[in-house]
Amino acid sequence: MRIIYKIGGYFLLFHLLLGLWGCSFFGCKPEVTIRKDWSYVTPGTVQFVQAILTPDGKILTSTRNGDVYTINSSGAGTRLYEGTTVPPQPFIEINPTGNTFGVLANNQFTLYDAAGNQLGVQPVSPGFFKQIPNSQLVYSPEVEGDPENMHVSKIRILNAAGSIIWAFPVDGLKFSRLTAAHIIYSTGLELVKSTFQGGYVWSTPVKVRKFEISKNGDQLIVNDAENSAKVYHYKGAIPIETDSLKAPVWNLVMSPGGQYSAASSQTKLHVYMDGKRQSQISLPVAYAVSLDINDKGETLVGGQDNDFTSHVLMYDASGYLLWEEKSVTDNNAWQPGVRFNPGGDSFVIRFKDGLKYYTITGRQ
Repeated sequence: MRIIYKIGGYFLLFHLLLGLWGCSFFGCKPEVTIRKDWSYVTPGTVQFVQAILTPDGKILTSTRNGDVYTINSSGAGTRLYEGTTVPPQPFIEINPTGNTFGVLANNQFTLYDAAGNQLGVQPVSPGFFKQIPNSQLVYSPEVEGDPENMHVSKIRILNAAGSIIWAFPVDGLKFSRLTAAHIIYSTGLELVKSTFQGGYVWSTPVKVRKFEISKNGDQLIVNDAENSAKVYHYKGAIPIETDSLKAPVWNLVMSPGGQYSAASSQTKLHVYMDGKRQSQISLPVAYAVSLDINDKGETLVGGQDNDFTSHVLMYDASGYLLWEEKSVTDNNAWQPGVRFNPGGDSFVIRFKDGLKYYTITGRQ
């Protein structure tokens, strides 16, 4: 009997070591559990065009005709602002942190909180409006020149009522990204980081086609304007890594904390950690139309198959496919859109006719 026990013990030990060796040699696929919590269908035939998760776990979303809805944690929707089916339709701008939204209509920009309460009205002047994360402030650069030769001449930060809080001149601003305290903008020849008061932080020479930033603006992923397949990673003004997708970049994302980032072409995905490529994935879609990444390096891809069936996939940073789902057909809608919540433990998928909300559990 003692010999049998010994043999059995050796057998179990052998299989344990074999399993550990197999994981270290071949790599054990991590697993997650994805639970669909609710879905919401738009009334009538209107289409969703934005979906932002709010700090209290709700979703702010807008439709093509200018309606704004809030969707609660049970999937019940309430209309906060009624648009119109007759052009010109109002333009809706939702704060990226979901605590305010703005409506550009009837020659004025009206700011609302996430419950639909009006905060202030601003007359429209030449320029555009963005909302500063985690605030009720509005970023509205001043634009000068005729329609054939318009240019940004000044950066302005406004309060909810439209009064200028800070303003400073700029030279050649093309496009920009905002943190809660800074603006990072491209002039076509360089990237510049500044405070909202105009305080210089840094600049770096680079011609930019697209770029995205971390929550604090300290890490960046940049697509080269002269080579649309090339991406750079920056830590502040310092370039740290370069990579090529060998095809034009369609989507760029960076995790809130800045450690992870991703870039996709039409059919390929590259995932990075601290600017170093961790995986290169051939996507089983005809068009990769949306992308997001969380602070765990999990990447969501929203794609369409050749018959325009929606196809959503989630990968870990090493390129393992953690989850996928095919759903309704979004003919020529360039959807689905995907977005993680700030903590990365849930996500929403935006289809042309509704939303689906999922929770991530059971990570191993």
